[in-house]
Amino acid sequence: MNRPMILLAVVAVLGILVGAFGIGDTIKIMGDDITDLNTTTIGELKTGDLAQGDLLQAFDEVAVEKTTRSYGGIPTGSSETPYYLVHVGDHFAVLSCGNKDIQSKIEKLMDETWDLWESEDMPSSTVFVTTKVIAMPEKVYGYTQDYCEEWGMTASEFANVVETDYVLNVVQYGTMKIVPFVGFGVGILCAAIFVIILVKRKRA
Repeated sequence: MNRPMILLAVVAVLGILVGAFGIGDTIKIMGDDITDLNTTTIGELKTGDLAQGDLLQAFDEVAVEKTTRSYGGIPTGSSETPYYLVHVGDHFAVLSCGNKDIQSKIEKLMDETWDLWESEDMPSSTVFVTTKVIAMPEKVYGYTQDYCEEWGMTASEFANVVETDYVLNVVQYGTMKIVPFVGFGVGILCAAIFVIILVKRKRA
């Protein structure tokens, strides 16, 4: 089997895998199986759930994940994903966001939150986010715990008001709806071409 045929087979398999992995989220989005962040309680959401809503208060950046891109072993760039402590429903949660525009809005909300914290007024700004629930990395848990302790929370308060099982990862539902269909489409097309070429070669 020559390289073009191998490439077709690999792309076909990868496309179908992408479609298979993402179809569950697509079904949830299209079926509106999405939890309202503003009504959630601590411990309610589970890994893999989808949740959306307006962030009413944001407090600080508790951690940053740095990712380095490389080509042929040579660094070509890097990106940072901040983790923010935010207020949702009746508790605090950690939200990760790689989208620069949403990051700017959250940072503006943080400034307003702290400006109004002592007066107990709510910020006039809100930030609408669409998220997928992912497991909280151990390091992020540690940074969040340290931050809250420095803020003055006792161990008991931290356990009762801060969600530590998961992170709300900001995603784009519009993209998530399309990706599986693109994956299946590319995979099936490449598989069909692979079969057609294979049949023609056997007949030749």
